[in-house]
Amino acid sequence: MGEWARDAGAVALQRLGLDRGGVDESTLRRLFARLDADRLDVVLGASALARTVLVVGRRVIVIDGKTVRGARGGGSPAPHLLAALAHGSRAVLGQVAVSEKSNEIPAARELLRLLDLEGTVVTMDALHI
Repeated sequence: MGEWARDAGAVALQRLGLDRGGVDESTLRRLFARLDADRLDVVLGASALARTVLVVGRRVIVIDGKTVRGARGGGSPAPHLLAALAHGSRAVLGQVAVSEKSNEIPAARELLRLLDLEGTVVTMDALHI
């Protein structure tokens, strides 16, 4: 994001209300530290959900888990996240962490409870059946 802000043209920055030019890395770091990450996740997911592509008149959501290898540190294992993705765009609609002492099945239940699934087809690995 810092690179984007540095490289953005004046018109893009003005549309964001940044009339004095771009922001530096420390400003972005302070901004993100103040954000409620869970609330931001809900808002961005709802926005992406509103723009999902319909397949035969229905939204299609894919549930998929990934280990975030680059986030490992301090001797702790890399976190494993389960995400709901919009079919086609692959936009993340929501995600939850998978407990180290569990598997994706309880996390999938939690993730599905967070989503409005009316009129939606959900696909996932056979592990979840």
